[in-house]
Amino acid sequence: MKDYFSQYKFVGDYRLYQIFEPYFKNISQKSSLVPIPISPKRLEERGFNQVTAFLQQDNFIELLEKENSVKQSSFNRKERLESPNPFRLKKGLKVPTKVILIDDIYTTGTTLYHASQILKEAGVHEIRSFSLCR
Repeated sequence: MKDYFSQYKFVGDYRLYQIFEPYFKNISQKSSLVPIPISPKRLEERGFNQVTAFLQQDNFIELLEKENSVKQSSFNRKERLESPNPFRLKKGLKVPTKVILIDDIYTTGTTLYHASQILKEAGVHEIRSFSLCR
C-alpha cells in the first residue's frame, strides 16, 4: 500500500484510482458521503483530490475546505495528534444530518477527528467514517 500511495498521490498517477474505486461503491447511501478535502496548494501540485477520485461514480458533497498546511505525512504521531484543525465548513451549502466521512488513509485518526468536529458544530447528528486503509 505504501508503494501504491506513493505512486498515486506523490507521483500523480491518477489512473490508479480505478484499482480501489469498487471498494467505495457499496457504502451506504442512507448518509451523505463527505470526502476529506485537500488544500488548494496540494490540489494545484497534485492536480486531483485522491479521495474524490475514488468516489467518481457516487454522489458526494464537498462540505469541507482545508486551508494550506504542512503535509500530514511529514509529521510524526505526536505532531499529528497536536496539530490544529485545518478544516472549515464551506459556505452556502445545506448540511445533512447524517454523513460518512471518506478518507484514503487512517493513520492516527486526527484528520477524521478534526473533520467531524467541524461537522458536529454545523449540526450533523450522525457521523461515520470509511477509510481505504490503515
